[in-house]
Amino acid sequence: MSLITTPLFNQVLVNPAHECDELCIVSGYASPAFVQTHYYQLKELHTNTNIKINLIIGMIRTEGISNISHNSFVRLVSSLDKKFNCYYVINGAPTHAKVYVWLKQGQPIYAYAGSPNYSANGFYTNREAVSASETVSSYEFYKEILADSVHCTSAPLEKIKFRKEKLEAPTLVDKYKMTDVTEVSLLDSSGEIHTRSGLNWGQRENRNKNEAYIPVNKENRKSDFFPPKGIVFTVITDDQVSFELVRAQDGDKALETPQSNAILGAYFRKRLGLASGAFVTKQDLLNYGRTSVIFKKINDDLYYMDFSRRTT
Repeated sequence: MSLITTPLFNQVLVNPAHECDELCIVSGYASPAFVQTHYYQLKELHTNTNIKINLIIGMIRTEGISNISHNSFVRLVSSLDKKFNCYYVINGAPTHAKVYVWLKQGQPIYAYAGSPNYSANGFYTNREAVSASETVSSYEFYKEILADSVHCTSAPLEKIKFRKEKLEAPTLVDKYKMTDVTEVSLLDSSGEIHTRSGLNWGQRENRNKNEAYIPVNKENRKSDFFPPKGIVFTVITDDQVSFELVRAQDGDKALETPQSNAILGAYFRKRLGLASGAFVTKQDLLNYGRTSVIFKKINDDLYYMDFSRRTT
């Protein structure tokens, strides 16, 4: 069997979706943001967006998982409407294997085994490789590991090693020299509020009035501070809310919440003390005390977002 090294994402995670309806994964480590990246790319590439994904994460009992990631996996199970399940291995030996099995009506059709974890690092950043593997034995291996696993929504917390991410509030000493912190304005290039875009993207007929995106100015677009277009990342905010963001639209000009653009707009309106769906004015931002957000990069798919109220 030939070794597959590129393009791994399309070969392993997208192309089989044209004829299959379910993907079963065993991965030592995994990222909740990558689940969203996968579904986002399936939609962008016009393949089957109704794929059911079953993910087993194998190294949690010994290596642990952050509270942020655990909460994000639980949230994704709920929000993806039964299309996503996540399990943790809690019995038997730790599982470092990476196996991807595609099913059609419950029968294994394609299988791959190799080095990439189910994460952006595994499929985009690192140099990884997989080979096609025997489908039936690969699916049997998945079911064997599943028997030693528990669903993330009902995991016995005493058997899970939780890690705390270091989330220090971002500060801008010199934004032109810093690589892990950047400031993004919520206003347009003239310093005014967007009337039909940005925080007011939904202020049009037949749209959810809460729909919004964070505008990414030209300076931010030129840098590689945020992941490339289509790669989802998790954000934890200063008030301990978490959600996923992705660069989108022509020119990568927007940061959107991929599950629903209304998630982001509802969040900002709540912070500003506005009614759901209200038009956001520049004065609303000034009254709150700021017209921008500050992002701090924690790792490749986790960012801290500060929109704390400024009173001075």
